[in-house]
Amino acid sequence: MKKSRLTILFLILIFSITFAQHIRFAWITDTHIGSPNADKDLMNVVQSINQDKFDFVIASGDITEKGLNSELEKTINIFQQLERPLFIIPGNHDTKWSESGCTKFIELFSDNKFYFKYKDFVFIGLNTGIPLRGAGGHFEPQDLKWMDEKLNELPDTAKIIFACHHQPDGEVDNWYEATNRLARFNFAFIIVGHGHSNRKYSFAGIPGAMGRSTLAKNKVWGYNSFQIYDENISIAEINADTSFTWHEYPIMKPENASITPAPNFENSGNVSVTQIFDANSTLAQGVTYSNKTIYCADLTGGVYSLNKNGKNNWSKKFNTSFFTKPLEFNAAVILSGTDGNLYFLRKSDGKLIHQVKIGTTIISTPVYNEKDYSIYIFSNDGFINKISTPDYSVIRTKISSLNFESVPLLIKDHLYIGSWDNYVYKIPTDFSKEIPYQWKWTKNKNFYYSPAVAQPVSDGTNLYVTTPDKYVSAINLSTGKTVWRTNAFNSWESIGISSDKSKIFIKSVSDVVQCVSISDTSHKLIWKTDLDLGTDTNPTKIIERNNRVYIATKKGFVYALNSNTGEVIWKAFLGTSRVNNLEFAEENSLIAANMDGKVFVIMEQ
Repeated sequence: MKKSRLTILFLILIFSITFAQHIRFAWITDTHIGSPNADKDLMNVVQSINQDKFDFVIASGDITEKGLNSELEKTINIFQQLERPLFIIPGNHDTKWSESGCTKFIELFSDNKFYFKYKDFVFIGLNTGIPLRGAGGHFEPQDLKWMDEKLNELPDTAKIIFACHHQPDGEVDNWYEATNRLARFNFAFIIVGHGHSNRKYSFAGIPGAMGRSTLAKNKVWGYNSFQIYDENISIAEINADTSFTWHEYPIMKPENASITPAPNFENSGNVSVTQIFDANSTLAQGVTYSNKTIYCADLTGGVYSLNKNGKNNWSKKFNTSFFTKPLEFNAAVILSGTDGNLYFLRKSDGKLIHQVKIGTTIISTPVYNEKDYSIYIFSNDGFINKISTPDYSVIRTKISSLNFESVPLLIKDHLYIGSWDNYVYKIPTDFSKEIPYQWKWTKNKNFYYSPAVAQPVSDGTNLYVTTPDKYVSAINLSTGKTVWRTNAFNSWESIGISSDKSKIFIKSVSDVVQCVSISDTSHKLIWKTDLDLGTDTNPTKIIERNNRVYIATKKGFVYALNSNTGEVIWKAFLGTSRVNNLEFAEENSLIAANMDGKVFVIMEQ
């Protein structure tokens, strides 16, 4: 009997040791498919995972280098060789340059977020990559609403592993939206990518960790094994040479999670700000204002017509995403979708009048040419598309090897636009298939410095464009030759021109706005104002009226400056989200919208 009891105790001990490990998953991040040898590194990681005992795999963003369709397709071909379930979210590299308007990722991986329960843990993954924007992360309003629906089903005793790409601290402008939601639970742990290294973290008192990239560093590919025991979390790196534990955390340790209030700044100067509408979804390009009516469209397919009091004249829903501003002309409002369709809606009630199929993703806002009654739209297959409004016939011809994103500038009978193939194009409105453009211009063949985002401006003689290589260039409209080019203003992608065409306004990549006088052959700094913006890569068009220049910023502020002196007249705060292009309304008012889908009327004294 004594021997039998000892045998039973021994078996119980062995059983407890063997099954103390509760959950074990492979955690990979920053695979960057499209960069040199990244596919080989990922293949090695997949083979290693298949040879080990993992329950599933989590991938925490920057899956590709540029978000190109070809990179995503190559990635999923590798991931299809995994013998474990995959849960995946994108990162900023997947969203910033996406030629599909971020739709290809969802098409291939079914979603850009995840939620599942496994044993007694809940796993949630949320995207922080900002659609067609870089430098930092953001939680989108529609995703936070989805997250609320999931979390509201859970008791406070739930244990949560939360994944996102950027660190939910200063790297994500509204980081507190995640940590505040997680703070009510007895235990939460946050895993992130982005930094390409293994690090321990605490996010507003919530424990977390950053994982290494799968890319070979010091010629060694690798990933992490994440293990959850009954009372402990353990993270170990597995690479081509070895494996080692680098982080352990007790599940039963009391958390010091804190609630962080949303930033709120007082407006300065004689200005009032009234929020009139909330789409609860991302507005990627702002609003259109015409005849006291506001039109906007969001990434969930919503289209809205509002008055200045925020009353909803009408709203419609389509099964697509709208990255572009609505184009208003005659009795119609035109929307271009990522599904490759152009939607013509009646302004009075939103009824669909007509639909034109282009057949490929569109993220560039169309323009209307009154001279030939045609709409011109640039699509992501590198084509220019001319739609005749009387009969809706379409003429298409190839311009660029890569996609278009910016709003084209129409001057007389020519269109000017930059592309992700590094070129700025001058295209006649009566383009031919044989010679579709008059000239193309570039000074830098690096993809990341392409003039694809900044909206060019012109004084009638030269075209002015600013690019991410921090140069401002003046290009002769007739010849396409460079007139002058300078990096003296530390510019990025935000530029504007005065109403008298004598000055350009430039928002620097950090802190300052500058005013520069221009002539046919030269430029000269007039004033420079430090707005303490921090790093600002939010590409917005700077506008001027009545000797006031208006600037929309990354951190949610709108500024009005004296266009002659640079003196700040007023500053308004619209919330923790990038502000889109501003729209002039009546003499003393502006219409503004941020990427969180909130629309504002700004009244100035």
